[in-house]
Amino acid sequence: MNKNNKEYKEVNRTINRKIREAKENWVTKKCKEIERLERVYDSRSIHKTVKEVCNLRKKQHYGLIINKQEKIIITVKEKLARWKEYVKELYQDDRTKPVNIKHAETAPVIK
Repeated sequence: MNKNNKEYKEVNRTINRKIREAKENWVTKKCKEIERLERVYDSRSIHKTVKEVCNLRKKQHYGLIINKQEKIIITVKEKLARWKEYVKELYQDDRTKPVNIKHAETAPVIK
């Protein structure tokens, strides 16, 4: 068992080292490509390559409506109730004193 354990650790280290080297080579290659694209002013390809290197991806949402307990709402009735609740929270007015527009002071009209 001890021999197998040592052999496993050695193989695991070798694999991890090769993975690190391959990743480093890949990143170096991409960086050189970005520098080349920068010299030819290809900003679209630069952006695409940087995004690929940094692994920047937007989290996809599939049009699901989620309640406050973070559970997916399925029925139409629940969805409508959640939308109503959301809009109410969104446009909630916490002002203490209402604004009186009729008696607001204005500057004189210049003709």
